[in-house]
This record gives sequence, C-alpha cells and structure tokens, in this order.
Amino acid sequence: MIICPSNYKKLFCLLFLCLSFLLLQAFDVTDVAVVHEEEAIFLRKIADFWEEEEYELVKHEIKNYISSSSYSPFKDYLYALLGDIYFKEKKFSKASNCYEMVEQKEVKKKIAFHQLRTIYELADYEKVIIVAREILHEEENDEKTLFLLGEALYHCREEHPQYYEEAIEVFTLLLEGEYSAHSIEYLALLQRERKNFPQAALFYLKLSQAFPDKEADFLFQTALMQIEYDPSLAAKTFATIIDSGKGNISDAAYNLFILLYELKDYAQIIRDQEKFRSLLSIKNRSVFHYFLAKSYMQEKEYEKGANELQKYIKKEEDSARRGAAFFLLLECAEAMQKEALYDYVIHYFQSNEPNSIRGAEAFFIRGEYYKKNNLYSKAIGDFEQAEKLGLVSEEFYFAYAHLYYQMENYQESYRRFAVLIEKFHGEKTPLYWQFFINSSAHMAQIEGDLVAKQRLICDLKNQIQNPPILEEEAVYYLLAQMQFETENFTDAKTTLLMIVDKFPNHPELPKVHHMLAFCYYDQNHLDRFLEHAEKALQGNSDLFEASATHLALFNLYLEKTENDPEKIMIAADHLYHAQKEKQISFDNLQWLADHYYNKGVVQHDALSLSRAIEVLEKVVLQEKASFKNIFSLSALYAHQNLLEKRRLLLEKTLQISEENAYTEHVFFELGQTYQELQQAHNAILAYDHVIAHSQDSYRRSYATLEKVRLGLSSLSQEDFRKDNPILHVYLSHLKDLQLQRKMDNEPLHLEAAFEYIDLQSRLYAEDVREEKRFFLLSRFKEEFNSTEMIVAKDYHQQRKKCPEKDLLFQIYMKFLDVEMNLSMAYLHPEKELYKKEAIKQIQEIREGKMLMTSFLRQRYERYLQAVQ
Repeated sequence: MIICPSNYKKLFCLLFLCLSFLLLQAFDVTDVAVVHEEEAIFLRKIADFWEEEEYELVKHEIKNYISSSSYSPFKDYLYALLGDIYFKEKKFSKASNCYEMVEQKEVKKKIAFHQLRTIYELADYEKVIIVAREILHEEENDEKTLFLLGEALYHCREEHPQYYEEAIEVFTLLLEGEYSAHSIEYLALLQRERKNFPQAALFYLKLSQAFPDKEADFLFQTALMQIEYDPSLAAKTFATIIDSGKGNISDAAYNLFILLYELKDYAQIIRDQEKFRSLLSIKNRSVFHYFLAKSYMQEKEYEKGANELQKYIKKEEDSARRGAAFFLLLECAEAMQKEALYDYVIHYFQSNEPNSIRGAEAFFIRGEYYKKNNLYSKAIGDFEQAEKLGLVSEEFYFAYAHLYYQMENYQESYRRFAVLIEKFHGEKTPLYWQFFINSSAHMAQIEGDLVAKQRLICDLKNQIQNPPILEEEAVYYLLAQMQFETENFTDAKTTLLMIVDKFPNHPELPKVHHMLAFCYYDQNHLDRFLEHAEKALQGNSDLFEASATHLALFNLYLEKTENDPEKIMIAADHLYHAQKEKQISFDNLQWLADHYYNKGVVQHDALSLSRAIEVLEKVVLQEKASFKNIFSLSALYAHQNLLEKRRLLLEKTLQISEENAYTEHVFFELGQTYQELQQAHNAILAYDHVIAHSQDSYRRSYATLEKVRLGLSSLSQEDFRKDNPILHVYLSHLKDLQLQRKMDNEPLHLEAAFEYIDLQSRLYAEDVREEKRFFLLSRFKEEFNSTEMIVAKDYHQQRKKCPEKDLLFQIYMKFLDVEMNLSMAYLHPEKELYKKEAIKQIQEIREGKMLMTSFLRQRYERYLQAVQ
C-alpha cells in the first residue's frame, strides 16, 4: 500500500510532537519517503494512541520506532536518555543495551561514568575493564574508577591469567588512599591464589597490624598461608596466637597439634600434651587422644598408643570413630605381634557388654583379619563364636559363606548361600545366587544352569516315587515346567497330560495347556496346538511367550480365512493380543491398524476405535510411519476427546519431523489443543510460532487474538494498570488486528476491536471509565464504517461479495450500537431514554434469533445483566 506524502508528513509531525520534549533542538522533516503498508499502519497506530491520550503507549511505541529507525539523527540522545531512565530504575541490563547503542563521541563522554557503573552492576567485568581504561586515559588519578578496574580485573583473573599482574599493580597504586584497606585484602587474596603464599602471608600480617581489633583473626589467616610454604613458621604463628590469649585460641591449638603431627614432630605433641588438653574444647580433646595415640604409634610406643586409644574409645560417643580406634588397636596388636591384644579388645567388649552383638562383631572383625591373611582355621573359630553370640547381619553371613568357598568346601558354601538367598533379598542377591550356582556346579563338576534344572528334575522324580507327595499339584507342575524348559518335550507332554487328567482345577491350568500346545507344535501336530493354545488363552492368564502363541494362531487363522469375515476378525484379535506383549512386524501392525480403523469408522464400533488408537500409537513410533498414520491417530484422538494424547502426538511430530508443509498447521492445531487443555503458556508459544512463520493471514490473526486473550486471563487484578508494559504490548497487538482487517478473517478483527475497548477502558478510574469507553466505541464505529483508506475500501467491497460475512458484520455492528447506548445510559442526563433504546435493541437481537458466536453470546448475557 502507498500513502500520499501529505498524510505521511501529518503523521510524522504528530510523532514529532511526542518526541520534541526529549530533544534539545527541533527536527525538520523535509524529505518524506514512500513507506510500505506495515509502516503506515504502525504510524497510524501511534497517532491513534495519541488521540486516545494513551501517553504510556505512545512512549512504548516510540521506543520501538526509534530502535527500528537507524537513519534517525537523534537516536543517540534517545538511547542515552532511555539508558539513564533504566539506570535510575536499576534496570541495568536495559540501561547497558541503550548505552552500547550510542555512537557520537560527545554523547558517549557524557554517559561514560554511568555506563561504567551499569556494566559493573551487571557483573560484565570485561566491559568494565575496557570502559575504565578509557576513562582513566583522560583522568589518570580517579581512585573510584581505579578501584572498579581493580575489582573487574580480579573477577576476570581466572579466564585471563595476565590480569593477575595488572590487578596487583592497580591495588598497589591504591595502598595509600581511601581504598587502602580493601586493596590490601585484595592483594592478599590475589597472592594467595597465585600461590605466592609468602606475599599473601605478608599482606595478612599487615592487616593484623592495621586492625588491632582483628589482629588474631588476620594472624590466623597468616598462619594458614605459612602452612603452604613454611609449616614450621606457621606453627610459630599459631603459637603466637595462643600466647597472645586473643582470638580463637582453641582452634589455633587444634591446628597447631594437627600441624605438628604433619610435621612429624610427634615428640612435641607428646611433650606438650597437657598444654593442649587445657586449651582444646571438650570435643577436640577426644580427637587429641586419637592423634596422641597415633603419635605414640609413630614413635613406636604402641603400648602407650593402645592406652590412649582406649581412653579415646571410652570418651568418644560416635560409633564410627570408635570403630576406627578399634581398628587401630588391631593395628597395634599386629605391630606388637601380641595376639593377646586381640584378646584384650574382645575381652573389653565381653567385660563391658557381655553377650552383646558388639562382642560378636569383635570376633567377626578379628575373623576377617585372619581370613584376609589366609588363617582359615582361626577365622572359622572366630566366626563360630560370632554366630553363637547371635550375629545375624547380612555382611557376616556372606563373609562366613565366602570363607567356606575360599576353603573349597563347596557343600557348606552351597548350604550357607542358600540360607543367604532365603533370608535376605536386596541388591546383593544376584551375587549370592552366583556363588550358590558356582558351588552347585563345583559339586557336580559341571558348569551351567542346565545342570541345576536336571538335578531338580531328578529330585522331583524321587519325591514323586516316595509318597506322600507334599503339595502334589505344585510338584507335578514344577516337574513339567523343568522338563519343558530343558526341551524334553516328550516327557513334558506326558506329565502335562497327566496334570490335565488328574487335576482339572489346577490353578495353573492355562499355563499347562500353553506348554502342552508348544509340545504339540514341536511335533507338528497343528490341530492339537490350536486346541490347547485356545484353551490356554481362554484362561486369561499371564502366559509365558503368550505373544508367540497369539502370533502363531493369527497365521493359522489367516491361512484358513478364505475371505471369511469371522475368521479375519478372530485372526485380528489374536494379532492384537500378540502386539500387546511383543513387537511384531510393521506390516502386521499396519494391517491391524487399518482393520480396526476401518471397522470403527464405518460401523461406529467403540471397541474397534479404541483398539485402532492403541495400535496406531505403536505405528507412529515406527520409522516407516507416514503422516497419514499420524493424522489418522490425531483424528481419532479428537473424536474421542483425548486432548492430552493429541497434544503429545502433535508435540512428538514436531520433534521428529523436519520443517514441511504440515508444520504450521500442526502448530496451529497444537495451540488450540493447549488452549482447550488450559495450558496457556504452551498455547502462547505455539501461537507465537504461527504468528512468526505462517503465511496464512487467518491463522496469524487468530493466533494473535488468542495469544492476547490467554495473556490477559493469566493476569491478576493488580496487573491491570496503565504503567504495565505487558498491557502496552497487548493493546498494540489488538490495535494491529483492528487496523489490518480483512473480511475473510472476520469476526477476528471485530472481536479484537471489542477486546481493545474492554482492556483500554478497564485501565481508567471508575469516574472517567465510561466516558473513555464511549469515546473508543465511537471511534470503532467510525473506523469500521469508513471507506477512506485502501484497506477499508477492500474490506467493504468484500462485504458486498459475501452475504454471509456481510450479515456477520451487521450483527457485530448491532451489538456495537447496544454498547454505545448502554454507555450513554451512564453518561447522558436523559439516561432512561438511552437505556430504553438499548433494551429495544436487545429484544430485537433475541426476537430476530440472530446467529451468535460464543463471543457475542457472552456479551449478550452481559447486556441482560446491565439492563436489569
């Protein structure tokens, strides 16, 4: 579309009035270019907002206009202004973006400090470095800028190691100024990270001198640095803290004896043990016993070490730590080569906790020690004692059984692993089964599960030959099962036939028929296979390889169909049950889907439709699946109102399919599906895709309108205020729909105009709301009946060509007249006159039985409430 230069100039001058208060000099428009339809509508939209006195919306649109007008000579001033606004609002990201767009040197200079602070708040330290260096190029001694530069260099040091030196230089320059103390701390941290621990220690030492009230704390940090390069010096510093009597003396003492232990100065720990005991907290005194014991052990004084460990055990309440000390006692026993110490440890538990499980665990621990050292006879003795004391833990049972396995006593290991399997069921059960089977294999001198099954068959036969048979039905069934699984089909058939004859009410009779069917199948007796397979399946039991049975029956019936619909239906049912349990070929799956789909659609058979959905859900997962399959399933979902499943199908279709002719339609349907499921956020995302990519104007308009409606429905009452930027966007979209109207798309544009008025008037106070509403309604009527612009002319020409659309237009205009009269009933002194006219029009709508959309029906109900 082309508009004349005079109209364009009028619009642009109106825009200029809005912008003039922002500029220091006037902007003279002397050359006006021809613009496209989208630009003309955009400028018209700004003019509409101005005439409607929606100044916040005007500013919102101006920002968009400026950002899209690269030729605008005053864009730098506007970017700077917007940046300052965002900076004051603490919207630093937006402020930074605006500052970055400024190009003119004189403007950039004015915003330099704000820009520096903005990008610092955004933690964009790389940019802080660049801007700070530019500022310091002109103002070298600016301490605030220097400090920000130093902090930025510090934050970027890991990605750019060269910044370490520069940061150190910057903070060194600030050592004598306002930022002296903070600079020393940074220098300490930087030297610490560079592992220049002597320098870091020096700075922490300076901090301890600069801040007497924190002297001990900084000395503590000094000592921590000294540990890294001179542990002995660190020990002296910790000693200094202790001697000063200030700060955390207890922690200093704790670190000192740990440090002395690491320095292997065990003698000093032993020598100063009383001093440490007096300084340490009660909690750390217990730990000191532990390290003192280890110091004795390092000095080869195992007896004293054992004594300290015993003290530690008595004071330490934590069972895990006591266990660690207990193991150290065993280490002492080994180092001293005194088995009596083992006895001492066990005696300790027996004396203090007689017949306790803890005493049993002591035997177990010593037995494990013997076991690891291949002292099997002693280990057996300790395990026997532990067992007598009642130790029944899973770990103990396994160690005991495994000990016999190591000793190659497979009979006993077989027995004990059987107990393990019986008693415990958990993650280690497969391991127990492995040792159990291995023991059995060793006993039989043959490996493999087949041996176990054959042995079980032999045991079962011996049981049957020596009555009374316990649980006779179960014994015979298990025998038949083992014969079947070892592929001894002749014997299995004999046993199974005996079960059918002797136990007609056997609980596993369907499985009996099932195994019997395959025995006949193996012998190629297909009629007998068919007989027993059907009986097995009629039992409705969870059969082993039931799917194979169904598949075999499907093939048999299909061979014998001779176009018999009944046999085809039976074959289909067997194939249906087969695919439920086992993956079948795509061709079979497709045949089944087509069978149920056609039957369900033609005969309106609910079961067939349900099964068609089930099978098609598998078909669409196959690589050979076509869009026809997808659309068929989608149609069935819609027919059955399975919206959630339809959603998942459409989503998956988008994920696995590249862009094609169907994509935009899928997004459009997906948006509607989300909307019906009340998933507003997802619906909006789908509609966004339609708006951005669809070539169909109806779909774009529909998606835009529904997106706005969904967005509005998600807002709270507090969100409906004139300064809410999201409402600016919604109003802009509605205005676009109103201006870009096409008759083919109606009533979308008409409804958008109503929605715009509803939203706009809602944002005004009650005392002026109705006046605003009437103003907007009047503009609505004038604009939609106008024929001045090309868009309007096309719109009304299409009305004449399409009677249905023209009738729809007239109905909406009728509703518009009702609303205008209702509005005047609030505003005009002769209220009753307008109210009567509105009631008359409402009666005409009711009596005329006008075809109303859901949108109009809602407004009609609102009118009835209003006149009442």
